Amino acid sequence: MARRNCCRSIIKFICSAILGCIMFVLVPLFLLLLTPLYLIRWIISKLGPCIDPKLSKILHTRGATLSVDSIYEGIPLNNIFVAGIVDGIVSLDVFRENAARVMLSKNPDGSLCNQEGQQYIVSWMGYHFWKWDEDFKIENHVRYYDGIYADRIAKEGVTEELQPLLGAEFIRTPFTPKRSPWEAYLAHNVIVKDGDPVNKPKSLLVLRIHHSLADGFAVLKVITVDLMVAQYERAQAAYFQKTLWEKMYGLVFYLFKAPFEGAFQFIESVDFNEWHIAENRLARDHHVALTPRIPLDIIKDLKNQHNTSFTCILLAAFAGGIRKFMIEHQYKVPRSIHCLTPLPMPGHPSKLRNHLTLCIITLPLDVDNPLERIEEVAAELERQRTSSVPLSMFISGPIFGALPASVIKATYKNYATTAVLTSMPGPDRVIDFLGCPLDDVVFGGGLLRGNCGVGLSSLSYNGAIRIGTGVDTNILSNRSDVEEIVQNIQDELTVLKNLDV
Repeated sequence: MARRNCCRSIIKFICSAILGCIMFVLVPLFLLLLTPLYLIRWIISKLGPCIDPKLSKILHTRGATLSVDSIYEGIPLNNIFVAGIVDGIVSLDVFRENAARVMLSKNPDGSLCNQEGQQYIVSWMGYHFWKWDEDFKIENHVRYYDGIYADRIAKEGVTEELQPLLGAEFIRTPFTPKRSPWEAYLAHNVIVKDGDPVNKPKSLLVLRIHHSLADGFAVLKVITVDLMVAQYERAQAAYFQKTLWEKMYGLVFYLFKAPFEGAFQFIESVDFNEWHIAENRLARDHHVALTPRIPLDIIKDLKNQHNTSFTCILLAAFAGGIRKFMIEHQYKVPRSIHCLTPLPMPGHPSKLRNHLTLCIITLPLDVDNPLERIEEVAAELERQRTSSVPLSMFISGPIFGALPASVIKATYKNYATTAVLTSMPGPDRVIDFLGCPLDDVVFGGGLLRGNCGVGLSSLSYNGAIRIGTGVDTNILSNRSDVEEIVQNIQDELTVLKNLDV
């Protein structure tokens, strides 16, 4: 086994070196050849509103990479939602008034902060533009929940068993044509498991948005900071928390190492396993399961116990839980699975916008010893911290996003990783909506274009964290299997606690 791994590493190194040399030469030539396309895009962006006054701006390049989706029909792959449960009965009128306050807010010069909230996406001359919704009303976007589970909610309430089903619906439902791709829902009669000790009625608030409009970090900000007027420091990826020397060193050597690290990542991250099925076999429907709220102190104690990071403990639990499920269900356990992971970038605009980068995290599945698994994950996180790939991914966003929509649609897909993994730190204390405390918050999103069929997530809020998993129904046909994976991940925290260090 050791000899096989050594040979595999040597082959990958040689292939990465060859591909890196090719990229070092071809990428500048590629950009030079694309210059006329970028010039054409700029001309079209100016011509569009002149020829059709109803057109607004051309889509921001990062949003354009995500707009080649079935936004208004079929099954979208790039939806995002954040849902919160608050104490008390929130009236629809109050919800609409505050949603309007956020979505219709203005800059000091009188212009709209989020004008895209009143515009929908159209194609013009091969590029995607925002176009004004002439019939815009806040009532069209903010309403009582009226989806496929509305009758069930009327009879049973919003139960904890129903919440994952609602999440799956929010992810795969298209938006109303000729309207901006965002919606907010309100539902009452939320049922909390084991009851509420003070017997307070509760409301469910949901914001659903298409990724072309904004990223998940912006959506979470809208819910917690803008709508609920809370203040907290948003997390920054460890990748960007570097010393001045590391930043200077990275800047000098970036151009030299980026092609080779990018080539290695490209070769290393392509998965072959029973969960990474062909794109045309995916159902594009998901079974979703969530853990209960896990106290953050449990993970912090594990972090201190094993002298590692909070993220390392989480990723080791993901790896251990998935490994256990695969063994018990007689899957061939792969050496690892790779996860496409969004990272927040410094300087995120205050308005709705995509401002993130991506990295690819490796979860070791062939490691039986939990302590060794932690060491493997810690080494992986250190590689990511010093890698040039996240910066390269951030730079490549506008390069791809400036191409015609048809070119983006044909090329901008993820065929490499088995999973998408998103970890979002929320407020560390209770926040409220007009005096109604926020009890809990969850989020979810689509798995993007390509053949990725597994989603892993975590979101912390007020001293606790929820871990979630969503799996395409053609990978795991029973929701109980996904619930088992989530339980395994939670159990892995107990395994790590009982280890002698």
